[in-house]
Amino acid sequence: MELSRFHQIGNINHRNLVKLWGFCADNEHKLVYEYLENGSLDRILFASDGELGLEQRYNIALGTAKGLSYLHEECLEWVLHCDVKPQNILLDDHLEPEVADFGMSMTAA
Repeated sequence: MELSRFHQIGNINHRNLVKLWGFCADNEHKLVYEYLENGSLDRILFASDGELGLEQRYNIALGTAKGLSYLHEECLEWVLHCDVKPQNILLDDHLEPEVADFGMSMTAA
């Protein structure tokens, strides 16, 4: 990933997109993101005791859609995530979703 991509990801700021706190661009690229207490959506969806109510599912879907809408329509350079899946949707302590993992994302002009 190019250095400019790290800066682009770092400048993205939306409630439903995971925050990049820093990066190291040495030989191995390392990204430091915020910690979200409930982990990824797939962990809750596929757990035997991880039942989500209809309202929680709706709020997670809505928050995810808001984050993607921001990427597609409001960023200075539109960003296409290209890898939306439950593993890339992280949940905070209130089950508020944040889209993560921009490794496969592309900008659209």
